[in-house]
Amino acid sequence: MTALVVGLVLWAALAVAGAAIGWNLDRQAVPALFGAGAGLVVGLLVMIPFLSYAETHWNERVVTCTVASKDRTEDDMRIYTEQCGVFANADSLWRGKTTSGDLWGQVEPGQTYDMRVVGWRNGFFSAFPNVLEIEGGGSDG
Repeated sequence: MTALVVGLVLWAALAVAGAAIGWNLDRQAVPALFGAGAGLVVGLLVMIPFLSYAETHWNERVVTCTVASKDRTEDDMRIYTEQCGVFANADSLWRGKTTSGDLWGQVEPGQTYDMRVVGWRNGFFSAFPNVLEIEGGGSDG
């Protein structure tokens, strides 16, 4: 939560600073609006690392799900469950996870697992919560 607040505050501060700089250049509204717009764009770029950090640390939870299937493309690995929806299985720089390939090999359809996941579903960006760890797999769905 703190990372998101810091990012939003930086974004707003840069927009205000851009408007102030634009206003001071010509003392008219148009340069101030361009300055505010530039500040918003720069602020958004500055905010990206904070949002990335927040996304990988918010909403961490353990869910118990039965794996229905899994698929893998060149770019990503997904785990489809019967009760919990779809999860990504990706390495995470922020979380220090470098074991997505090992985790992928452990997951078997029809098995029930306790999965520690983080993140949220974002349809606009086709983003899914990321599986950090799994335990179990001994019981059938």
